[in-house]
Amino acid sequence: MRALNMAFVEGEKGQHQRILALMDYDKQSAGKVLQFTVKQEDYDKNGFYDVPKLHDLLDYEVVYLGYARPKTTGLTDGTYVMTLILKKGSEYLYQEYSVNKASTSNQITAVPSINKPISFGNLLEGAVIYTAPYINNRTYLLIGKGNDLYYVDRTTIDRDEPIKLKTFDAEVTALNAETSQGNQLGVGLSNGKFFVLSLKTANLGEILGDPDKKEFERYYQMNGRVFDIRYRFKYSNGWT
Repeated sequence: MRALNMAFVEGEKGQHQRILALMDYDKQSAGKVLQFTVKQEDYDKNGFYDVPKLHDLLDYEVVYLGYARPKTTGLTDGTYVMTLILKKGSEYLYQEYSVNKASTSNQITAVPSINKPISFGNLLEGAVIYTAPYINNRTYLLIGKGNDLYYVDRTTIDRDEPIKLKTFDAEVTALNAETSQGNQLGVGLSNGKFFVLSLKTANLGEILGDPDKKEFERYYQMNGRVFDIRYRFKYSNGWT
């Protein structure tokens, strides 16, 4: 049996939206929609007072909904970290929930862990945002704004400003690092170029590819604008 699920947003922007789970526990329950089960004591214990919660986001709107692997579990554990960026006016919030592996098709539980303000909300306006999988003891949030690619550590998102990683020759339109270790990042541009960057600490941001080419010449060219990507490589997550 599989014990996976997807999260999605229900409701109108800024009007008491909520985050729901789309189940994929088994073939009988595939597509079943559930509300996340969260204990009030967990909200209270982690300081989630008078703030948006999964069942009621109040008058905040969802800017980004993503996921990452937690530090404490293996790749096949089934637990993941749900990441949320919320906005109300000029105020931005970052939240994390630990979503537990489903043991039945009737319940999916989540534990709130982080609720922090974001000071660089202007950078998020119109940006491409991506939560990289947990790797190398780092927890990256990646932000593509215009031609620039930034990163910031999610654990210090309330204190640190994003650091510029790369500047490309066109607008960043898509980001994805769906690999078994999350060591590589796919970057799509508005001019049809596709780059692969390293997310390893030792050579963070280096453009990978033919070593005989200059770094910014290591790309794949497609016709038109890149709107979305799913980046994988051979043997990643069992894919061949």
